[in-house]
Amino acid sequence: MWRLVAGMPEQPYVANPKWGSMHNYGAAVDVTLFSIKTGRRVDMGTPLDYFGPLAQPLLEPAYLRQGKLRPAQIENRLMLRNAMLDAGWQMINIEWWHFNAFTKNYIRENYSFIE
Repeated sequence: MWRLVAGMPEQPYVANPKWGSMHNYGAAVDVTLFSIKTGRRVDMGTPLDYFGPLAQPLLEPAYLRQGKLRPAQIENRLMLRNAMLDAGWQMINIEWWHFNAFTKNYIRENYSFIE
C-alpha cells in the first residue's frame, strides 16, 4: 500500500513500513461510534480510513463553515474524541478515528514492533 500512495496526497494516511505505525506496536486503535437504536455506525462525516483532509480534526471548524461537515457530524466526532481522551488515549491530528495508547516516543521505546 505504501508504494501506491508514496508521493501522493494520501501518503500521510499510510505508515511507511520502514518504521510502521503505532498499530504495529499493538498500541493504537481505530474506533467509531455505533448506534444501538439504528444498528448502524454513527455519521462522522467520513468513513474510517478516509484518506483526505475531511478526516482531520484540526480542519473541522473550516469544513463546518464551508458546509462540508454538518454540526451533528462534528458533535459525533467530539463525543468519540472526548470519551477516548477521558479514558487516557491520545488523538492524532489527521484521523478522527485513530487513538494511541501512549506517545509515539514512549511506544517505540517500550514496545516491540510487530510485523
